[in-house]
Amino acid sequence: MTTKSSPEDASTDVPGTSPTQAAEDALDLGLINASVVSLTLTYGILAWTELHSWLAVVGIIGADAVIVLLVVPHLIAFWLSYDVDVLLAGKSSASE
Repeated sequence: MTTKSSPEDASTDVPGTSPTQAAEDALDLGLINASVVSLTLTYGILAWTELHSWLAVVGIIGADAVIVLLVVPHLIAFWLSYDVDVLLAGKSSASE
């Protein structure tokens, strides 16, 4: 994937905010929201099914971790047309 170039019309840009920084902020918000939803669903599934098996609990938490740490960043990067490695590395915040 390629990094989205900045728009030609600079009048619509927010002063002091680069497009990459805005994309990183969107990634952070997406990860926070995905974590909250994932924990809520985990608690709901465990309470609803009354699972008492440690294997089931570990499996559900593992699936949540895969979704939050792998699927969500790739979906956000795809949605924003950014390279996921650039977003996860946080290059714009290190250069400021």
